[in-house]
Amino acid sequence: PNDLKWKNLVHAVTDIPTTWAKAAYDKMDLAWQEIRRAMNDDIARLKRERAPQDIIDHAQKQYDIADKEHSEKVDAYFAKLPEVGVVGAFEGAGYSSEGLYRPEVGGCIMFTKGFKPFCAVCVDAVERMIDHYTE
Repeated sequence: PNDLKWKNLVHAVTDIPTTWAKAAYDKMDLAWQEIRRAMNDDIARLKRERAPQDIIDHAQKQYDIADKEHSEKVDAYFAKLPEVGVVGAFEGAGYSSEGLYRPEVGGCIMFTKGFKPFCAVCVDAVERMIDHYTE
């Protein structure tokens, strides 16, 4: 807790590390990663085999549809969590499920896809950099 880079933004009542429904998210994400890997492997195989472009394009479109659906599912999952908007130390960051921590669950452009705002910690960092370069 004392080494947390964003500790100035964490409320005194917030536990560090901060608990959240991580197991359910990890299960959902692991399942998607298997599907994603298989779809990407198939697209790569089609390209290696020099399949007709319309077949490659169709496979890519199917991937894009599945990826968008997964992103929407993740957004809906995070939207239901009571920890949304809470700054803490949530395990699961940097493409690792364990051992690394992020400041908020979901909702940050640095963690999930789509049109998202920056979380409070990202906003603070951007503001500090702007201040640094404009002083």
